[in-house]
Amino acid sequence: MGCCNNVTGENKRILYSCSGACDLGQASDLLGRKLRESGYAQGACSCLASIGAGIQAYVAKAKAAEEVVCIDGCAIACASKMIEKIDVKPKIYTLTKMGLSNGKIEISEMLINGLYNQIIKDK
Repeated sequence: MGCCNNVTGENKRILYSCSGACDLGQASDLLGRKLRESGYAQGACSCLASIGAGIQAYVAKAKAAEEVVCIDGCAIACASKMIEKIDVKPKIYTLTKMGLSNGKIEISEMLINGLYNQIIKDK
């Protein structure tokens, strides 16, 4: 999978995920990685830190995407708020709205697969 150094190529769906310090951030990050690896969204240029830093190549890529998806861990919604600040309206999945609670989940492959399946069904 490409990393944040590839700012060229086809631009259909880009996914940005929370990577916060709590268990919900960890689950969001792992879910985002699984979705990118499966081909649900492109892997390159989905660096939320680059958006926050205002790196124009990444901002332009997000603005040009056919669809932008954000996975937020909780209702604070850092990932989607950061994307909205660049005037992009993302499709948002919030793990707390998907039934998870901060400090009450065990990160496992089964958990990530279950969340993945919910999102894939919603395509």
